[in-house]
Amino acid sequence: MSIINKIFGSARSIWGKGGFLKGTGTVSSTSSKAFSIGLETPASAKNFILNSSNKYIDNENYTNPEELLCASHTACIVITFSSILGKHKYEATNIQADAKCTMEIRPNGFIVTNMDLNLNATIPNIDNEKFQELALIAKEACPISKLMNGNVKISLTSTLNNHNNK
Repeated sequence: MSIINKIFGSARSIWGKGGFLKGTGTVSSTSSKAFSIGLETPASAKNFILNSSNKYIDNENYTNPEELLCASHTACIVITFSSILGKHKYEATNIQADAKCTMEIRPNGFIVTNMDLNLNATIPNIDNEKFQELALIAKEACPISKLMNGNVKISLTSTLNNHNNK
């Protein structure tokens, strides 16, 4: 198999003083200037380490690796789904994906175990059966899904929002 093209993306994260519990940092795209946002340890992880249920709450102005993983997966699935639709001569007027990942604490540390994707779309002239088929193809073709394959259980719930489904 020969590689025809390569696509590169890059990012940088910087962590400041304060350690796991009080430290903050930034994560930025470096292959583009699309974003630079605050980074912190998720409150749930801090509370686990301290054996406390609610000492820490998440700061809505900061993100964490789990949110970035969800964001990456939703961005990838909508772009992949759009491509799959185009190959089958469909064009969506709207595609939205939401994701929720589950991270567990195991004896060897934290691990992401599940990624639950919800895909909603409005696509003229497609029936629900074809929509479900193409959504599943997109899930399997998505590079981020492939990255997680065998390590993270990925579920997909797909909803066609057309009012007059064929």
